[in-house]
Amino acid sequence: MISPLPPNRVILGTPASPVAMAQAAQVAGLLEEVHPHLAVHYADLAVGAAEPAPSRRGSARTDLHRLGQLALTEYRVDFTVSSGKDMPAEGEQDPDLTVAAVLDRDDPRDALVLPTGQAALTLAELPRGAVVGTSSARRTAQLHTAAPHLTVRPLAGHLGERLEQLDARTQGLDALLVSHHALRVLDLDDRAAQVLDTETFLPATGAGFLVVQCRSDDVSVRSLFHQLDRPAALQLWRIERRVKQALGATCRTSCAVHATWDISNTHIRVAASILATGDAKPTRATVSAPAQDEAALIDELVQRLRGNGADALRT
Repeated sequence: MISPLPPNRVILGTPASPVAMAQAAQVAGLLEEVHPHLAVHYADLAVGAAEPAPSRRGSARTDLHRLGQLALTEYRVDFTVSSGKDMPAEGEQDPDLTVAAVLDRDDPRDALVLPTGQAALTLAELPRGAVVGTSSARRTAQLHTAAPHLTVRPLAGHLGERLEQLDARTQGLDALLVSHHALRVLDLDDRAAQVLDTETFLPATGAGFLVVQCRSDDVSVRSLFHQLDRPAALQLWRIERRVKQALGATCRTSCAVHATWDISNTHIRVAASILATGDAKPTRATVSAPAQDEAALIDELVQRLRGNGADALRT
């Protein structure tokens, strides 16, 4: 069978948020490096589409992903770029679409951000009662455990809006907890006063991965990403998602799963936690196994979590 010639022009669908557009530009740049004669054009996913009905189980991010799926199936775009943490569960994806590539993982950790001009402090050094803003249930739950002396305040809006509220000092905010990856893609890494260790703060499931999706039958577009796809990253992303799915967790559940390769790149270590607020204690387990024993690794980790009371904490 003769392989089809690659296209010389493709359309990348992206939400209009600053982080999403920066992620899209990052992938487009890599794609144009390996295919110098390729022109990547951008399309706002919200343009030309009927507003999808809000997802009952999901979030605004889930609904944005559904816009991407719709744009692909309607042939308005050729591929989309999503954060690995925002992708729906495997059984909820459109069967006519496929993952064309999972790129090397960027830093998945959380970062502490302080108002501009303030002297650097760590999370532990913030004074008692200091107000930390976050929109994440996962971060909120881990803050209650790791820094109970702090006050957590829900904070909506995209990253730029949250930084503006912090720097204006009009909202009573002393700090933010945000995605370190988001700071990096926006060239705001210097705003990170502290990057939190994964042993203390488990990252979001799928954080740091950029996932390219296209139509399953679009062989030409799929072939463009052969040099960018990273099977080792795909395996980590897949394991994290399958652990979360096996626990029955949703994107609203305070659940975190983080998989890493060991130094020899032969074994995979997975840490997972079902988190809680208030007086309940989180449950956490860690398992390491050879990479080829993926299914057994997932089963053992899920069983350990359930044995530690994860079912009682899961919401």
